[in-house]
Amino acid sequence: MGNNPIAVFVNGELHLNVQVDEAHDTVWLSVKDMTQLFGVNQPAIAKHISSIYKAKELSKRSTCTDFSPIEGETSSLKKKAPFYNLDMILAIGYRVNSQKGVTFRHWASTILKDYLLKGYALNQSRLAQLEKQAKILEIATRPEDLSAESKVEFFDLLTDFEKGLILLDDFDHESFPKKPGGQKATYQLTYEDARSVIDALPFSQSSSLFGRERVEGLFKGSIASIYQTFDYQEVYPTLESKAAHLLYFLVKDHGFLDGNKRIAATLFIYYLKKNGALAPEGPKTISPTTLAATTLLIAESHPEEMDLILSFVLGIIG
Repeated sequence: MGNNPIAVFVNGELHLNVQVDEAHDTVWLSVKDMTQLFGVNQPAIAKHISSIYKAKELSKRSTCTDFSPIEGETSSLKKKAPFYNLDMILAIGYRVNSQKGVTFRHWASTILKDYLLKGYALNQSRLAQLEKQAKILEIATRPEDLSAESKVEFFDLLTDFEKGLILLDDFDHESFPKKPGGQKATYQLTYEDARSVIDALPFSQSSSLFGRERVEGLFKGSIASIYQTFDYQEVYPTLESKAAHLLYFLVKDHGFLDGNKRIAATLFIYYLKKNGALAPEGPKTISPTTLAATTLLIAESHPEEMDLILSFVLGIIG
């Protein structure tokens, strides 16, 4: 109870801190608080409380709780002051000062309604987030070649996925003025650099099709797309957003006759390392299992799931 949010009731010169209990749709005051609220001494308030319980007008179990130490007590002997909910506050208000009771009731009703609406909005947001997480897991089960180890790792990755959701909320690439938090890229990937990386991969020695561009200019366009601008502003202004889109575009554009996923994963890591966004060890690392699972996730996703997938990748980078 002690962690309840505090709202301040103001009535003339009176400023009273009130604990708002969202979970039980009520507010709580101590006897001392009620003496200030109604302008009546503590013995009178205590007498009314006793009479209300004795007449069984209200139940002590449902209207009283202890969650605040009484001031002046030593830490080892602290007693907890009883607090009473809105039902008891109003019952006393009608007995000692009906007008002040009505004023407080109107205020409390407004406060509780406000918290209820905020809580509903928060719960709806959380529900939407959980639905996105469930969708990620559903996509992860599509590929038959995704190993059991990779599938297990997805559950751990969902913790980081929430960071990606926050970034995505701040950065919708269709609303160009919005920019996410993140680093500025210091290195710009060029087509020539990318080709050098691909040509140095060992896979090209075992397959004549590996790294061979399917359509002239397609691969070059995939790289250029992460540097596109709109109204003189970068569409993907941060290192993180560029890297996430680079991985996505390279997988989805199928620029090569063979090796699209391996090339995409390699250039993704290469780009992050060249920009100093990966460390040899520690939190800023991406394991091979994570990289393989994420690349397969992109490959199996549908076009309408692009934003969801990008948020997942952003979470991994972040």
